[in-house]
Amino acid sequence: VHAHRMEAIGTLAAGVAHNFNNALAIIIGNAELARVTGADDRKALDECLGMVMGASARAQTLVQQLLTFARQSATELRPENLGPVVERAVDVIRPTLPPLVQVAVRVDPDVPSVLADVTQIQQVVTNLVTNAAHAMQRHAGTIAVALERFDATPEFVQTEPDLRVGPYARLTVSDGGPGMDDTTR
Repeated sequence: VHAHRMEAIGTLAAGVAHNFNNALAIIIGNAELARVTGADDRKALDECLGMVMGASARAQTLVQQLLTFARQSATELRPENLGPVVERAVDVIRPTLPPLVQVAVRVDPDVPSVLADVTQIQQVVTNLVTNAAHAMQRHAGTIAVALERFDATPEFVQTEPDLRVGPYARLTVSDGGPGMDDTTR
């Protein structure tokens, strides 16, 4: 278990370093552009500062995810409305996606609150959207992110013994990619 955890930490550290370095490059580059542009071109200045803010938010999320991973204690779950959490996660990842890829988010207003760790939910959404973008293989298209209410019926619960009858939040991410080939499958 310790060896697997150390291997996972090494993989995580490499990914964190790469992603954090990307965020810093965007921050530094756009800060320099903003400094050179100055107040003479307000639109360009606003674009640069928007990029700095987006990259800063991604770096902050990355640090939160790393801290969550490093915690030795159990995750503290709290009642959360997932709509804003999903929307924020998509807003953070959107600028990193290829220009031909759009993301459409649909949040059902009747989605019940759930016990969750916000950082973990953001990580799940980020991973699913990133995987969907990779699956599109540089083709134009839309990634659909949907958060909706799902009511588990007694019949459904019979096939899923870990669930109880009642309302749930269902997150779905789909893409227009070609799918997996037979070898990958």
